[in-house]
Amino acid sequence: MSIDSLVKEVGRLAIPLKEAGDLRLLVDRISKARVVLLGEASHGSHEFYEWRRNISELLISQHGFNFIALEGDWPAAQHLNKRILTTPKHTAGRAAVADVLREAFTRWPTWMWANRETEALLEWVTHFNSNVDDNESRRRVRFFGLDVYSLFDSIQVVIDELEKVDKELAERARRHYACFDPSALKVLPDVLRRQMDNATEEEVFDIQQNAKIVIDADEYYRTVLFGHRNSWNVRENHMMDTLAFLLDRWPGGKAIVWAHNTHVGDYRATTMINFGEVNLGGLVKQKYGQDEVAFVGFGSYQGSVIASDRWGGSVQSMPVPPAQEGSYEDIFHRAAGTISNKHFYVIARERGGRGE
Repeated sequence: MSIDSLVKEVGRLAIPLKEAGDLRLLVDRISKARVVLLGEASHGSHEFYEWRRNISELLISQHGFNFIALEGDWPAAQHLNKRILTTPKHTAGRAAVADVLREAFTRWPTWMWANRETEALLEWVTHFNSNVDDNESRRRVRFFGLDVYSLFDSIQVVIDELEKVDKELAERARRHYACFDPSALKVLPDVLRRQMDNATEEEVFDIQQNAKIVIDADEYYRTVLFGHRNSWNVRENHMMDTLAFLLDRWPGGKAIVWAHNTHVGDYRATTMINFGEVNLGGLVKQKYGQDEVAFVGFGSYQGSVIASDRWGGSVQSMPVPPAQEGSYEDIFHRAAGTISNKHFYVIARERGGRGE
């Protein structure tokens, strides 16, 4: 099909997007899945975060989705849960959302989650949770981090929590972590599960996951250090394991994933497969089946983005140049001109499957 024909077809299928109510067709279609993965073309564009927020609020309020899994760190997300999301709104100890976000997300790039759009979502979720009766507490929405980067933060969480219930076990964990003994790291989660009789179910849940993060982060950073390209797959498999862990913990639970397009698409439909690489979206679809998974990708033709010119560098607004001719972004941009609306979406249909 020629570029002009593609532009015409996209224009025919385009659903203009001006306000949250315009998302109804999309949300109705994807709400039937158990896992909805919402992408983004950058980690610093207002529109991507804002539309994901609108979609998430509709999925939660109208279709029973009960947790959001971020391309972010587990300890940071747990900080949100402990400080605001599982604390009744009327409680004096509930901190301001903006302050908690700044406390939680301190690892670069901080703007990825400590931003106004995430703050607005958390305010909405906090209000939603405060109106859920205690006997329906499973409906209360929580946030979880899927990523593998929090090596030292997770070590500290494990040790701090163990200190509260078993100082001897905490010291054993400290010794194992000090030398990164691979065999000790792999058995530690089971040791924790067996020996934490004095801890609450929630504490065991948190410590077990942090202990697993340490194992996977150790493998991830070793592969990065030695230049092995498998580091990407280590990270993607960790995200998949974490998401499965959460879905197993909440049978019947429904998940919303916020991550970059490269994570939430299906690697089998890209050149990634030629390099032996996988991603979260493809792994989720393989595990749960096509009918249980929905993808929503985001893109833009040009504009600006909050980013940095180097890892760990200062934040700045950077221009996004026009998309390459013939790219999907270019085709969608041309189609936008045919419907006189620069924001729109298209519901694609997989062969034999549901629209995405």
